[in-house]
Amino acid sequence: MVESLQVVSRWAASGGYDPAAVNTFLQDADYYLVAHAHAHGLTVVTHEVPADSVKKIKIPNACRSSA
Repeated sequence: MVESLQVVSRWAASGGYDPAAVNTFLQDADYYLVAHAHAHGLTVVTHEVPADSVKKIKIPNACRSSA
């Protein structure tokens, strides 16, 4: 699980997002949800849709990019 946390956090930090968006994501449950799914090969189902905004990291973006 620790390795997946590192993968997701590296992706967030290098994804071109605003530092505030990265900081918020890494303190939010979404970060742990994505890392848990990554660690166990699970699929995350959400009503969120991917977005190109640099101001907020959306779950679909994180799942798709850190897979």
